[in-house]
Amino acid sequence: MRWWLQRLACSGLLAATAAAGQGLGEVALEVPAGELDAVTGQGIELQVVKTRGGSAAVGEQVHWQLEDPASGRIDPIDDVTRAGGDGVTAGSARARFTAARSGRHGITVATPVDPGCTGADCRMFTRRIVVLAAAPAAGSGPGARDLLLIGGSAVAAMALIGSGDDGDRPQDGLVIVSGNNQSALANNPLPEPLVVDAGSGGGPAAGKSVVWTATGGAQLSANRTTVAANGRTSVDVLSVGPGPGNVTITACLDTEAQPCVQFTATANVAGLQKVSGDNQIIPVDSTTPVPLRVRTTLNGNPQAGVAVNWQVSGAGSLSGITAVSDASGFAQAFVDAGPFPGNISVVVSRVDAPSATQTFSIESIETRDLVKVSGDGQSAAQGQPAPAPLVVRALDNGGPDPGVTILWSATGGAVLSATSSVSDGAGNAQVTVTDVGMGTGPVTVFASRADVPSLSVSFTIAIDPPVLDVVSGDAQSGLAGTPAAAPLVVQLRDALGNGIAGQPVQWTVMSGSATLSSTVAITDTGGFAQVDFTFGPSPGPVSIRASAFSGAATAMFSATSLAPGALAPAGGDNQTGDPGDTLPQPLVVDIGSPTAGVPITFAVIQGQATLSTYSTVTDTGGQASTIVTLGTRPGTVIVRATGPGGISHDFTLTITGTVVVSGSTIVGGDGQELAIGVPSAPMIVELIDTGTSAPLAGVTVHWSTTNGTLANATTVTDTSGRTSNTVTISSAGPATVTASFPTVDQYDGTSVVFHHNGPLAAVPNLPVNEASVAEALDAACGAIGGGGSTPGEQDLVAQCTALAAASGSDPVAVGEALSAMLPDVAQTQADAGQAAVGAQFENLQGRIVQLRSGMPLAKVSFNGLNLAMAGGQVPLATLGALLMDADPAASATDETGFAKWGFFVSGNIGRGEADPTSLTPAYDFDVNGLTAGFDYRVNDNLVLGIALGYTSQDTDLANAQGSVDTRGFSLSGYGTWYVHDAWYLDGVLTFARNDYDHERRIAYVLPGVIVDQVAVASSDGQDLSATLTFGRDWQNGPWQLGLYGRAQYNRMSFDAFEESVDPTKPGAGLALRVESRDVTGTSAILGGKIGYVHSASWGVLIPQLEVEWQNDFESDAEAFRGYFIDDPTGTPILVLGDDMDSKYFRVGLGMSMVLTGGRSGFITYERIVGRSGIEQDMLTLGFRWEF
Repeated sequence: MRWWLQRLACSGLLAATAAAGQGLGEVALEVPAGELDAVTGQGIELQVVKTRGGSAAVGEQVHWQLEDPASGRIDPIDDVTRAGGDGVTAGSARARFTAARSGRHGITVATPVDPGCTGADCRMFTRRIVVLAAAPAAGSGPGARDLLLIGGSAVAAMALIGSGDDGDRPQDGLVIVSGNNQSALANNPLPEPLVVDAGSGGGPAAGKSVVWTATGGAQLSANRTTVAANGRTSVDVLSVGPGPGNVTITACLDTEAQPCVQFTATANVAGLQKVSGDNQIIPVDSTTPVPLRVRTTLNGNPQAGVAVNWQVSGAGSLSGITAVSDASGFAQAFVDAGPFPGNISVVVSRVDAPSATQTFSIESIETRDLVKVSGDGQSAAQGQPAPAPLVVRALDNGGPDPGVTILWSATGGAVLSATSSVSDGAGNAQVTVTDVGMGTGPVTVFASRADVPSLSVSFTIAIDPPVLDVVSGDAQSGLAGTPAAAPLVVQLRDALGNGIAGQPVQWTVMSGSATLSSTVAITDTGGFAQVDFTFGPSPGPVSIRASAFSGAATAMFSATSLAPGALAPAGGDNQTGDPGDTLPQPLVVDIGSPTAGVPITFAVIQGQATLSTYSTVTDTGGQASTIVTLGTRPGTVIVRATGPGGISHDFTLTITGTVVVSGSTIVGGDGQELAIGVPSAPMIVELIDTGTSAPLAGVTVHWSTTNGTLANATTVTDTSGRTSNTVTISSAGPATVTASFPTVDQYDGTSVVFHHNGPLAAVPNLPVNEASVAEALDAACGAIGGGGSTPGEQDLVAQCTALAAASGSDPVAVGEALSAMLPDVAQTQADAGQAAVGAQFENLQGRIVQLRSGMPLAKVSFNGLNLAMAGGQVPLATLGALLMDADPAASATDETGFAKWGFFVSGNIGRGEADPTSLTPAYDFDVNGLTAGFDYRVNDNLVLGIALGYTSQDTDLANAQGSVDTRGFSLSGYGTWYVHDAWYLDGVLTFARNDYDHERRIAYVLPGVIVDQVAVASSDGQDLSATLTFGRDWQNGPWQLGLYGRAQYNRMSFDAFEESVDPTKPGAGLALRVESRDVTGTSAILGGKIGYVHSASWGVLIPQLEVEWQNDFESDAEAFRGYFIDDPTGTPILVLGDDMDSKYFRVGLGMSMVLTGGRSGFITYERIVGRSGIEQDMLTLGFRWEF
């Protein structure tokens, strides 16, 4: 049977705009028009073209799907639309279809509506291609393909005509028009209806029924529909079912043939997953640290671009809301807690699927707090401030909460320094109670947080009770009916003892007979109040009370009302005694009635006397008494006894004898110079009767001192009227001792004063140089006195005062301060000068040895890097001599004659250190010397020369105490006379001039003074040195032996210099002037050397050993004088140095070499041995070449 398709209508191309009802008018997908003929088993190529906005859409995805997978195979050739060119239609894509059976085959082509969309949830635009396949025929098939476009909503009517055994007849057909391959959320309707086109008998199957069935729980709007006149019918899918997955909707034409088509729809399950942020607990007024996060899913996979709705309930709000899920399906929000604690509920739902929800629960807690820190439970006197501030601490989550406003209030009339304060970085806030008020009860102060008023604390401050004291007027006595002699006086005081002004005091007669002048008195500014009273008519005791603050403070007075009467003597009158005697009988008065407690006063109104009591009261017999001790002045003494009401009696007494006028003189021991801690010589004083010149024996003398301790506080004069004592001072400076004889008996008092001085130089254990500084300070400060006309003199006095004050308590600090004043840098100046001379001599000696070697003079020589050490110059004068004296390889190449003139340059680099001693400081130095000169060979045995040298040396004292920088030039003449390989005689004469820059640090700390000065100065100096060397060399095969002796003389002169300091700082008076001085030294040296010459084709090696013994004949310690510039006495400071070890050895090991090509060099290590206090090591390198 052969099938073909008869085209009935709508040939050509139909664009997707025919589906404008779908809102996709900007996208077009052109497919082959009509039905395509094919043969089963043979592939047919299909092509579609996609346009967007009228232009070809290139690079966009294309999906091919066979509606019935069992009906054949679809093989995409292009997954994306192609670019145009070379016969390719722009925007086109291709696929190959192979039918497996005859009949009509539907192929769906889908492409995204939105450009660039590649996900599973993209909106898709679909078109349909129909291919009619027939079995292969033996003959030829149709000559042409009739095409019918079926797609969108524009489907042509068609009839399928075939032939069979029963002849040709129309066939029924059912074709999908639209609605296939839609998707919707589970239990939601599909967006578009399912539309089919039904044909029957060659035309539309109008009036026929189409039966619809669905799988997967999908719900349809009808199970049967009727075909319309145009051949179409449709059904709506009300629900795609619960999903997830595909559902199938089948439409069958209710005819005998019952053709059917199947629609496929997808039920997508929209999900909303809770990711993070649930069940958080946050403080009020804060935001959740972790966002509330959900993920939108579709069929369990993340889904982007889904609108999410957020709803919050409770004491909170939302922030940072993500309304649409991101590319990973995430959406989130933060919860902002309000000011009150509680639960906050947040419900999240999908806008497209409101039933997909998640609920978050957030708890907002109050983490803020307010606690008392200090100030509670205080007490204060009335009207006074509280002793300490009231302090609270604002907390948040257990930690400080700064910036919180604290509100303060108080009760009981208390006054606060502020009504609010703000917590600091530690969360603390405070207020001061400036006045607790005048109440007697406690005061309460409240503090609360302004942001959380319910958080509050309270402080209680107790009021110390006031006191009402009796000031005067108590225990009076008076005659009945008469006014009291004195008012009753009280003082109202607070607990601090301060008087309380302006307060009423109530007065009440509690018992007895008396009348008050007023019942109320107001306290004055001092808190005093008083009232007068009059004794009543009835004799006897009287009790009067004063009270304040409603009885909170009271005071009681007692008085005695007496019957009228007079005082009468009852014994002791008219007695006589010697000066100083105590009278045997007391003075007794009687008031005339046996009344106790009546006040009686006694007073000496004439003459000299002392009383055992001046105020007393009567005993039970009505009597009162006192005992009299007579004074030292002969004459009459009157003692008056006075009772209440002014009644009195006078007692008359007589002193007999004469007055002795005493005198005291210093016999010895005045004006001593005292050392700290050492008792003075006896201080002797003599007491005499100035009237008779008779010694006063057995008299007690009292001693006192201003500095130190006395051997005795009191001493007694001997029969000659003399006594003595000693004093031990505790610190340097003046010390006065007073010996006094007080007025006693008939003797007048007298006293004498001893004046001593404790000089600084007497401070124990001072080294000799520091003691010399102290002596200069003693002289200077003694001459200046307590003032000083210049700032420098005033500073010297200040330093003396500070040193004296510390001399007893901290003598070590005094020694350190005196040491800091020493001109240490001047002590190193001589060593610097010697090092400069030694550097030049070593450079010249190397050249002289070279000259004796017989080498040609027309060359340049750089001989040696020499290390100079403290106490002398290293290396040895003959270092490198073997290289110069024994050069077999060189002798073979010497020219037969010698050049007359020669030029050389020598360098010297050194470093040295000196350890400290008791007299000299520790220091180190760097020395560099450079020497250049010319020499002239007079004959084969005599060479004379002249050289100019430059020396640079930096000397630094230990611990940055000072420095000396030396720069100098020298002029030297030298010569050598020698017999080759035998005897030689060398001589050097050098004159040098050096510049010295001094810097001396003066730093120390004493009580009351801190000194940190830098004294600077510049000076010049000259050096004159001479050296004479005599020696003999022997050669025996490869062995070499040499002996030599050397005499050295050196005279260095240093100019005087003055230092300058900062005049505005402490220590301005400590600048020194150092006098000029000369330093002379002579030395004798004996030495020997031995070496071995090893020859090779490349040169000569000469190992060597050298030993020297040196004796310095003038090695005594250097001494010089300095002066304080501001010392008016010019007292010298004698600075001594340590004696140096004058006999010692030098031992050296070395290696010399002479190479081919006129090159030579040496290396030598030397060490001083047997010199106490000095260690020296030296490494010398030398190299020279010819040109």
